[in-house]
Amino acid sequence: MKIAITGHKKGIGQEFASQLTQRGHHIVGISRSDGENIRRVPHTASLIEPCDMFINNAITMYAQTELLFEVWHRWQDIKETHYIWNISTKLCESDHDLHINGLTMRESMQYRNQKMALELAHHQLNSQPSNIKMCVNRNIKENQYLVPRDSDGFEGWHCSANQFFLHGNNVNGMYYTNKDCKVKLDGKTGPIAHTSNMNQYIENMKQQKELPTLVCAQKTCRCGTCAPKSIHKENLTEILKIYNTKEEVYNTTR
Repeated sequence: MKIAITGHKKGIGQEFASQLTQRGHHIVGISRSDGENIRRVPHTASLIEPCDMFINNAITMYAQTELLFEVWHRWQDIKETHYIWNISTKLCESDHDLHINGLTMRESMQYRNQKMALELAHHQLNSQPSNIKMCVNRNIKENQYLVPRDSDGFEGWHCSANQFFLHGNNVNGMYYTNKDCKVKLDGKTGPIAHTSNMNQYIENMKQQKELPTLVCAQKTCRCGTCAPKSIHKENLTEILKIYNTKEEVYNTTR
């Protein structure tokens, strides 16, 4: 992707540029050290407009918010999907200390108000119809690993792929809980049924008080981590309440 980043020469912006470059993306860096100024909103937006994604990182007064509006409106009617990532601050949390080291209390509060304006603009624009996907982060400096990084990977995790991605092979007549991982309800891999006995499998599912979930047998998630999953069964059960009711279970298996 072609990704524009404001403030790409230091701090968070520099780390974004480094990581994304390593992953093969083309970075359009916009920083004061290169003679750019995000307060020149139309000019800065013209640099961002040809890109696929905009990481809205740098802040100078309310220019970060003004730039968000300008870029969003330029991309609003484009059919191709574009992405905007707005970088906010934990100071927007009401119970957080407002003081920033190196700044006066007044400067800290001004900084907080500018970021709150950014978040308000983000939510306003995100509610409008467009092909722009947006997210906002307050605490980007804290690492959160959303996928396991140890040697066991996803092995032993509880997964709901069987509730979303049932796969039938037209060549051999076999059915699988998922096209790629093929994990069965017993924690092994292989087919769950054949065209000759799939009706029996469906009847067995109807008798369940709740739709069963899998225990992953793979170290690498092969369903693309699309299906809800958790290392803790109780967490997955809670998540699946969004999708599953007794009536829905019956309709799914009927």
